[in-house]
Amino acid sequence: MQETTSIKDTHSSWDDFFVYNPASRHRRRIIKSLIRKNCPQARSILDVGCGDGRLLENLQAEFGAKIYGIELNKSSAPERLKGLLSGFHSFNIETSCLPEKFDLVVMTEVLEHTRDDSAAMANLARMTSGHLLLTVPAGPIRSTDVPMGHLRHYTEETLRALAERHGFRTVACFAWGFPFHSFYRTLLDLFPGGVTGTFGRPKYGPLQKAVSNLFYLLFYANLSSSGCQLFYIGEKTGA
Repeated sequence: MQETTSIKDTHSSWDDFFVYNPASRHRRRIIKSLIRKNCPQARSILDVGCGDGRLLENLQAEFGAKIYGIELNKSSAPERLKGLLSGFHSFNIETSCLPEKFDLVVMTEVLEHTRDDSAAMANLARMTSGHLLLTVPAGPIRSTDVPMGHLRHYTEETLRALAERHGFRTVACFAWGFPFHSFYRTLLDLFPGGVTGTFGRPKYGPLQKAVSNLFYLLFYANLSSSGCQLFYIGEKTGA
């Protein structure tokens, strides 16, 4: 049940977080499952807010599509994905978009950071010819969410409505994470200073890795009908 991940020699400051963090690992697993079910033939994939490109690396390995990335800040994605990345751009999704359209546009854990999520969704729609896949947090904004820049959280209804207002037909929208991911988030909130202070640490120690792996296994028992993580996939209408 262990996720296979390509770990390169270049070690970004967030590398161990993306490799071992149980929530990130399961997001990648569920994202790939949604793509397999709904758009496995996507030939071009754009990741908006691609970070260091780890998700794109996973998707390219699995689906063999051309991969593209957008990141607001300087990203190590072009270096990590050298030879694989077909295009990389740096701009704010609320104010800009690319002239091209893509079979699949992915934006994971970004929409909650935008000041104008309607403007961001409009630009996502302009770049989508096939499917849009989103992940966002649900439930109340927690003490560990504030320093991470969360401006809002979503419900299934508000996320679905936002996407549909911008020309998407909802294929699936569901909450995930109860009980173990929810319990994990509650534990993190007991020590908000320690959590945010070690976010992005270059290397996880043995204890961090062991705890992360334990929760990763427990998360397989989470429900896909309740929890503080939302997944959305929609198809562009009139594409």
